[in-house]
Amino acid sequence: MHGDAFGITPDFFLTNLLFPSFFEASGGQMLGGTFWVSFIGVGLIPAFFEEFVVRGGMLNSYIRTGRLRASVLLTALLFGLQHMNPTQLFYAFVTGVILALLFVLTDSIWPGILFHFLNNGMLPVANLLEERYGTAFVQNYLFPFSRGLSDPKSSLVTVLSAVIGLVITVLCLRAIARCEGSDEKLRLCVRGGGGTAKLVTPALIIALVVMVLMTGATTCALIARLSTMPA
Repeated sequence: MHGDAFGITPDFFLTNLLFPSFFEASGGQMLGGTFWVSFIGVGLIPAFFEEFVVRGGMLNSYIRTGRLRASVLLTALLFGLQHMNPTQLFYAFVTGVILALLFVLTDSIWPGILFHFLNNGMLPVANLLEERYGTAFVQNYLFPFSRGLSDPKSSLVTVLSAVIGLVITVLCLRAIARCEGSDEKLRLCVRGGGGTAKLVTPALIIALVVMVLMTGATTCALIARLSTMPA
């Protein structure tokens, strides 16, 4: 999610000061101003494309080596780097770990597609609600974590939201593992073990090439967009 959502300016994040983001510089106008274009472009398309490439292709190739923990962590790191934004790297890495675990535990990309869609779709929905009801409504009632660390009270709300979200996520993953009978897979993901094979496979190489091409195309589109925007 971008730093300028919910009234938070890009300079709120330390990483934005050190590494300016193409996405922040473009002012969030890449996909135009309509809600449905943003909803489809931000929420729907990435959920399908990235899950098919990263989890269905790349992670599936890693899993065949038997090294589940390494598979989860490396694909999550590559997923974070794919976003081309140091500000998003940590959040995308954590999300990538959750998406990878969903794939490992269920042997399906569809739970990840749903999770990915709901996560990405929050941004255009929140921006729409912010336009209609104001920033305070979004921060107070819908996304309290969006207050950030601007003051002690907001910091406490943000930290508590993160902790509660982490606990709920862990409980949900454990429940999924029990329902799917994949407790052993979850154990291997957490504690390691399960294989010593090399992680480089033909399918992985193909997935990496596709990801690099997609990243290059997106970068060129962003640069072209920025070059046409007024200074």
